[in-house]
Formats: sequence, C-alpha cells, structure tokens
Amino acid sequence: MFVNSVLAESNSLYIGDLVFYIVTFIILMLLVKHFAWKPVTDMMKKRADKIANDIDNAARSRESAEKMAAKRQAELQSSRQEAAEIVSNAKSLGKLSEHRLLKQRKKMPKLSSNKHKKMLSKHVAMH
Repeated sequence: MFVNSVLAESNSLYIGDLVFYIVTFIILMLLVKHFAWKPVTDMMKKRADKIANDIDNAARSRESAEKMAAKRQAELQSSRQEAAEIVSNAKSLGKLSEHRLLKQRKKMPKLSSNKHKKMLSKHVAMH
C-alpha cells in the first residue's frame, strides 16, 4: 500500500510539473513570436525585397550596357569607314594633283636653274 500511495503522489507531482512546463513553454513561445519572430521575419522580407530589386537593377544595367556597347561598336565601324573614305579621297586628290603638276611641268619651257630661282623668288614675293 505504501508503494501505491507513493506512486500516486509522485504521478500527481509529475502531472503538475508537466502542466507547469507546458504553460511556461506556451508563454515563452508567445513572447518569442511577438518580440523576436515578427522582427526577424520582417527583416528577412525586407532583405528578400532588396535582393530582388538589386537583381532587377543589375539586369537593367546589363541591358543598358549591352545597348551602349552595340552603339559604340556601330559608331566605331562608321568612323573607321569614314576614315577609310577620307584617306582614299586624299590619295586620289594627291594623285590628281601630281598628275596635273607633271602635265604643267611638261608644258613649261625648260629654264636654267638661275632663271628658275628668280621666277620662284618673284612668285613668293608676290604672294
């Protein structure tokens, strides 16, 4: 009998302790939810939003950079083509001038070097 009464009393102690622990755990969970869980989840949501915005901004920046690179490449090609045209025109003008000068020289009478120097000095003095 003594054993039965001790076991009954010990079971009631365990049940009382168990109820106390359950109530304490529930109160602790409510406090954690209110003071820690909400701020942490809010912080995580803000961080996720910031990361999503950063990814969107990076994608827009990459697209902009690709457009600018394509535009720069097109302008570079255009300027190279323009430079090639300028050089080609300069070469053809140079050959044309050379051809005219050679024609003029053939038409001119041959002068002695002294006469030629005098004509050049007069021509330079006039201009």
